[in-house]
Amino acid sequence: MPLKSVPFFADHSLRYDWNGIETMMEAMGNPSFIEFDRLVAKMNLKTVRLIIWAGLLHENPDLKKEDVGGILTEFLSEN
Repeated sequence: MPLKSVPFFADHSLRYDWNGIETMMEAMGNPSFIEFDRLVAKMNLKTVRLIIWAGLLHENPDLKKEDVGGILTEFLSEN
């Protein structure tokens, strides 16, 4: 699985490795990646938070979903 980090905000980058994707799918209550398109089609703010959280786990495996709200708030205030 080729991995590439995508600059996101400040010193944060998003990267989706296998563990991050699996963790995200479990957090969304959908252990099957096959139905990911249905989750995206019904995207809401919680889904956005989970997708960004999963992309940040590579740099901070202890990051909690709740912590992403602060990162997003900072991002929105600066952009």
